Amino acid sequence: MDRHLYIDPFTGAAGDMLLAALLDLGADPGAVGAALEGVRFPGVKRVRIETAPVEQCGLRGLGARVLVEPEPPAGGQPVAVLRDAIAGSRAPEPVRDRALAALETVARAEAAVHGVPPEAVHFHELGGVDTVADLLGVCAAVASLGVAAVTCGSLPLGRGTIRCAHGRLPNPSPATLRILEGAPVHGVDLALETVTPTGAALVRTLADGFGPAPAGVLGRVGTGFGTSRIDGRPNCTRVWWVAPGAPARETVWQVEATLDDLPGELLATLVPACLEAGALDAWLAPVLGKKGRPAHVATALCPPDAAGPVEDALFRHSSTLGVRRTRWDRTVLERMWQEVSTPWGPVRVKVGLRDGRAVNRAPEFEDCASRAREAGVPVKDVYEAALAAALARAD
Repeated sequence: MDRHLYIDPFTGAAGDMLLAALLDLGADPGAVGAALEGVRFPGVKRVRIETAPVEQCGLRGLGARVLVEPEPPAGGQPVAVLRDAIAGSRAPEPVRDRALAALETVARAEAAVHGVPPEAVHFHELGGVDTVADLLGVCAAVASLGVAAVTCGSLPLGRGTIRCAHGRLPNPSPATLRILEGAPVHGVDLALETVTPTGAALVRTLADGFGPAPAGVLGRVGTGFGTSRIDGRPNCTRVWWVAPGAPARETVWQVEATLDDLPGELLATLVPACLEAGALDAWLAPVLGKKGRPAHVATALCPPDAAGPVEDALFRHSSTLGVRRTRWDRTVLERMWQEVSTPWGPVRVKVGLRDGRAVNRAPEFEDCASRAREAGVPVKDVYEAALAAALARAD
């Protein structure tokens, strides 16, 4: 039921192009902005991402650029400074870990090319702040989309030479080629650095594999443009969703027992016991039993392989002498998770989709409760803010 993210490197892959494409696809700008909070470089007070609509060759999408306040001095930074900047970000730990992994991929490649230890690598052309912003921004964008798997198509490699701090080098750069060892590539007749070291590292870090787009139902497409212009073709990277299929039908078992002699304290243990045994959902409903006695029906909805363990849980944790089973067919929506920003921190939102369109959104209660406890505010305030953020993102 989880959606697959496919990277189509039409012209190539660079950090800004990937970030713009993901934001055009629907990644949460708030999550990207929050990931850049706490990023600090010497003399830099704020780093943020600015996007703008772009149209090339009749194709529309977004462009993205990094804004730094104030502008840092010219020149690059040693890898340790970039590593500390990412580690100091307020991004969630998985986002920071992915960004650090991509940075280490670039550092190892540069070290191998220049014959120095990774700690001695100095990031010249990558620009330090821009590199950190692209790495954190892309990783935060992917996390906000609730990606289950990522694959990438064959990467196009340009020709000619590129200017760098060491002089003119062959295109693609030696570091890019080092990073892409083992990945599918093909040459294109463009005198342009189509794949940058940052773009290559992000693709190698994010992608679970390479190849053509997987089979499934095509969802929304995002397009991100680079700053260079190419005659007769758009300079872009595209990303799109591939869903496993339309709303699926599946078989479930409804397992239940009627109880009229169990104290309320013990009744309360049945729902968690059923869920722990593998139930998809469980609930208690009050009823009137024989002779007008108050009773409760304990019900659990289970996948076929969990019906036995759930039945056993009802016998073990209740006073019932019999458990009923009913087989049902049900239609289920595709589900995905989005992470949205609230004034009190990030909250996950579960989204139900039918034919690629969101029809239900529900903030995760435990996330809302946790943010509320930390900030000392009502849970409903966090819940409402998270839902509003999810709805605003959909507009």
